[in-house]
Amino acid sequence: MVSSLFDRLVAGDHVCNVYDDEEQRLAAVARFVRAGVGGGNRVVHFSVGSPEQVVDELVAQGVDAPALCETGALHVYAAGNTCLASGSFDPEAAVDGWRRALAEALDAGYAGLWVLGDMAWAASEISGAERLHRYEAEVNRVFSGGRALAMCLYDRRTMPPEALDRISAAHPSRLGPGPDESWVPLLRMRRTAVPPGLALAGEVDASNREALAATLAGLREDLPDAPGPLTVDLSGLRFADAGVARLLIEGHRALPGGIRVVGCPPQVARLLRVMGGEEILGAVDWAEATA
Repeated sequence: MVSSLFDRLVAGDHVCNVYDDEEQRLAAVARFVRAGVGGGNRVVHFSVGSPEQVVDELVAQGVDAPALCETGALHVYAAGNTCLASGSFDPEAAVDGWRRALAEALDAGYAGLWVLGDMAWAASEISGAERLHRYEAEVNRVFSGGRALAMCLYDRRTMPPEALDRISAAHPSRLGPGPDESWVPLLRMRRTAVPPGLALAGEVDASNREALAATLAGLREDLPDAPGPLTVDLSGLRFADAGVARLLIEGHRALPGGIRVVGCPPQVARLLRVMGGEEILGAVDWAEATA
């Protein structure tokens, strides 16, 4: 990784960062903190180690963590004293906690909230850990509001590959070990106010489809006052597979008021039509589907 990589993160991103060794983990934590506070955000780090250990590690990486903690720009918590304090993992309580933390950061005058979670505890026998992938998918609803972002650190040495792949699919984007100067998040999802709905940019495939599914499923609850169908803008997509067309059709049928699709890539519009979802296409997208 290079230091500029974290400058490419923007509010709304939710990234699964897989690391191979302690050097990579320490570098990721330091660069994340620098980028977050440098952008005027509050950074919250949930660690496996003690807050004192994290502060010492940051100082060794050249970050003035004590000063950041004193001003409130950086908060460091031990996971064992917060989301795991009861001895088990409660996904619903964790999601509610992020909503409160975001509100507190905004009330304190910060531009937004940057969350860094060291998920090494997930490899242990903790009750509720089996629901972690569902939590990672549901929490996208918090970040798609566009005022917070998160990076979740997973140790590839301790997580079974199949479990790591499943958890990764609940994130819109994955960052692998080692340097990648061209990396940008694969998918970005942002709720929109005008028109009310969701805008997608990047690529959707099997590697991140669960993240989109959870965000779509909660869209009406997250936009309770929006009249009529919610708009899903696909104009920023570079790629989407048949699974995305199926999700859109299922979302339309499940959400009160349904959805309508705008900016649909021609191949997705044709898939929607073939799969019986032509009713959610706008006039322009319908023309593309029948061309």
